[in-house]
Amino acid sequence: GRVQELAALKAATAGVLAGGACCVLVSGEAGVGKTRLVGEALSRAGLPAFRGASRSLSLGGIALVDLLGFEGKFSAPRPLKVGGR
Repeated sequence: GRVQELAALKAATAGVLAGGACCVLVSGEAGVGKTRLVGEALSRAGLPAFRGASRSLSLGGIALVDLLGFEGKFSAPRPLKVGGR
């Protein structure tokens, strides 16, 4: 099924397991399996899964990493599109 997506998430989790930090933005239409994909990747890596939801949010040009205090802790989020061809 999701060989390429799982490979991308495996690379991201490998960095975390090595002591680094990582942020991956997983996007796709509703119902394409984003939650299941991330859950599978985290399970394979032996990492805990935390679930949440998001909405479109305007912060007036303030980056979320600045608000959360993550500046300099990890590189820009890796985009991962799920679904489609």
